[in-house]
Amino acid sequence: MKNSYRISIIICSCVLLTGCATHKNAATEKSRHAQNTSNVSYVNEKLYTDSKPKLIEVKNPELNSLFPPVAYSASLGFLSTTPAMHQAPPGAPPLPFQNKKFIPGRIMELKNGKYLPQINAIKGYEPYDVQSNTNWVTWIYLSFGFGPDLGEKIYAYNIKKHSEFLVWSGGPLQQVFEYQLHGHVLYYGVQYNAGSTATTLIRSINLSDRENASIVTTKGTGSENIIEDFAVTGKWLGVIETPANHFTSPSLNERYRFEIGSTTNPVFKTIYSNINVNPFTLRARSGVWVWSDKTRGVTAYVLGSKQVLGLDSMPSYVKTDGHNIWWMAINSDNYGGYDLKSRQYLKLPPKVNPLGINVSGNLDIFDTKNTFYFYNNN
Repeated sequence: MKNSYRISIIICSCVLLTGCATHKNAATEKSRHAQNTSNVSYVNEKLYTDSKPKLIEVKNPELNSLFPPVAYSASLGFLSTTPAMHQAPPGAPPLPFQNKKFIPGRIMELKNGKYLPQINAIKGYEPYDVQSNTNWVTWIYLSFGFGPDLGEKIYAYNIKKHSEFLVWSGGPLQQVFEYQLHGHVLYYGVQYNAGSTATTLIRSINLSDRENASIVTTKGTGSENIIEDFAVTGKWLGVIETPANHFTSPSLNERYRFEIGSTTNPVFKTIYSNINVNPFTLRARSGVWVWSDKTRGVTAYVLGSKQVLGLDSMPSYVKTDGHNIWWMAINSDNYGGYDLKSRQYLKLPPKVNPLGINVSGNLDIFDTKNTFYFYNNN
């Protein structure tokens, strides 16, 4: 679900990758233990409090108005991405950054306008879903739709060594359906179709020694369930499973399951089930998972209390820092927040009307039209 230049771009493709460790066919899987979904706690009382942490405004109109923050690294500061091209193609409306001076398709340090390297740069490609911490910056590199389409790629940049390497490269029919930077480990999911059969797999790579590992592979046709999304916190792997035809011929009435297993032993326990999940919205941090669907909106699962929380009815993009949960409606400018400790809803000061909410490193970031705000979530 994930970054843009305040222009939404939806890119769909299929994926092919060989090699797997654990293979799970939904038609033959036996080890499931469903939890009664009547245990969901719906948080209906809208007890709003002003966001307690001190919001800090970052002002750099020359850069921020064009390139909103997409990630934060304690080593590099706030990061943004530049578009794949300087101007719109013939016949298309002008872009808001038309003819501005920048190197297209790169990651930029907002504090000084410097660019991270991009090896084997491809015309018409741009970084997508940038993730970062003190040691690493990772991104998906994909085609904007003009120029060659050489498939999606994942890159990692070692901040201390100032070096970059290619983590994974797919073909034109391949898709990275999710990925997550977790310390020195990068988890990534790949999906591909072969006729009516859809396959998804989750892999990990230790970025320090580049050792790859396969975690789980699911394969199915029609109504057989396969993994559609995942998020990792600690040793725990949370997944969303949907019918395989979600990737081949989506239905308007798909039932999904949220499940938990471990990254080393992915035998999943079903925690929650409902209808029509919003694709690729699952997020996790510090034992908390949050996702969204089209029927009940924003839902969270807290591992410590083993409690499922129904937070809002809006289908939304969601984020969590493990203490607070934030969401922005998919079809409107509405947003919401929830403090897990105080069990109260949150709202930002009136001057902060976010266009986007992100959690990166130890910061919660709120992007507005010409500036952005953040606070430390530790």
